[in-house]
Amino acid sequence: MAEFVLLAVLALLRHLPEMAVAWSRGQWVRGRPDTPPRRLTGKTVGLLGFGAIGQDVARLLAPFRVELLVHDRRAPDPSFVGVTPVTMSELLRRSDVVCVQLPSTAETRGVIGAAEIASMKPDAVIVSVSRPGIVDEAAVREAVRSGRLAAAGFDNFAVEPLPADLIGHQPGILATPHVAGAAAEAFDQLLPACFESIRTHGAAVGSHP
Repeated sequence: MAEFVLLAVLALLRHLPEMAVAWSRGQWVRGRPDTPPRRLTGKTVGLLGFGAIGQDVARLLAPFRVELLVHDRRAPDPSFVGVTPVTMSELLRRSDVVCVQLPSTAETRGVIGAAEIASMKPDAVIVSVSRPGIVDEAAVREAVRSGRLAAAGFDNFAVEPLPADLIGHQPGILATPHVAGAAAEAFDQLLPACFESIRTHGAAVGSHP
């Protein structure tokens, strides 16, 4: 999941989706006319959600010498150096890149909507691997279309597969089919963990009268 977040951030900053689509059509395009490709190095990155995935994202970002802002309902582990806890409003206001990896709860639903997007930098990039409903997909798409945000990436959607009117490439949008965690090595780790959970759960259930 963390590797996917980094991949999406780099692809959006460098306009790789647009370049790949244009090249497949025989067009030589070096980005989008409204904004130039940019480097990740030296940017301010906000991590909204700092659980296991958020922490892995932070570790992967370290070589890029970014400023890391984090917001989570729990304070970061003091042993995790190189991150600055901030309020969500400060994170959105200051970040060049916002990565959302929040769990789906009553508290997190609708946490990023039109008002929150309006507080972000107009050249900001947002990437979400959270469940649908945490980030307002329609508000983000409209913000990118109107130039209020530079780019956005989603891996989960309220309706899957995407409705016919949303299929097709929108400049500045990276849409992937729920594959952020899909890697052979991840499945190799997941299956033993699932079996262990079943064994543990079964033992716990069997211990009750």
